[in-house]
Amino acid sequence: ELGPDKRLMESFPGLDVDKNGWLRCNSLTGETNLVGVFAAGDNTSEQHLAAFAIAEALRVASHIDQYLKV
Repeated sequence: ELGPDKRLMESFPGLDVDKNGWLRCNSLTGETNLVGVFAAGDNTSEQHLAAFAIAEALRVASHIDQYLKV
């Protein structure tokens, strides 16, 4: 089934999603509305190409690294 994984949203109550159920997050850093929770990949947009998800994950991972060092 294509689309956002509803089980993920149920695991993080309060996570901000749009009207279609996609996670809302900073497109550069992956930060969500919950402190310390980052998102990338299939639950953040309708782009389902693996190359896009991998590129996004690498970018967000560097921001997670910076966040953890603070």
